[in-house]
Amino acid sequence: MTMTQEEKNKALFAAVGQGDLEKVKELLASGAQVDVKDIWDRQPLHWAARGGHLPVVKYLIEEQGTQVDVKDMYGQQPLHLAACDCRLPVVKYLVEERGAEVDAKDNGDWQPLHTAVIYGHLPVVKYLIREQGVQVDAKDRDGKTPTELARDSPEIRKFLEEWASPENMEKRRQMANVKAVRAHWKRLGGLLPKPGPGM
Repeated sequence: MTMTQEEKNKALFAAVGQGDLEKVKELLASGAQVDVKDIWDRQPLHWAARGGHLPVVKYLIEEQGTQVDVKDMYGQQPLHLAACDCRLPVVKYLVEERGAEVDAKDNGDWQPLHTAVIYGHLPVVKYLIREQGVQVDAKDRDGKTPTELARDSPEIRKFLEEWASPENMEKRRQMANVKAVRAHWKRLGGLLPKPGPGM
């Protein structure tokens, strides 16, 4: 039985959500649209990132040309959704290999860090701050910082407060320098490797 375009696209979202790479390839080869949007304006890449399906994420970007910074109706990029569900391998891939903006803002001025904080994902929080130099005092549209949003996550709040302490001033300065160099390098069309241990 021949599938309609709508049926192919629905099946593609289902396959992406399940992390079924072979099915994804099959559906795209049969005419499913890689840039199809759902009711939230999310494309398959958004759902692959949120589900933590790294092979599918890589395929959609590297083989199908999906843009890493594509936004949904809330202004959220795949990196926001990967941070939302603590998909650290996907977060690292998007940032380190595809140049996703670590401080990209959605419609509420939430960065991926805000998203990771509000959903209680300490590993992503630590990665974005320690390895990517995201500022702990970045404010959302309501003027709230990640620390203020962490009121229901004592462990995250403690980490954020310690990172913002005077004792860690030199580490923050180092990461600010690393971030500045990366931004310059990216403007020149390249990506830098992540900083080594101790950064």
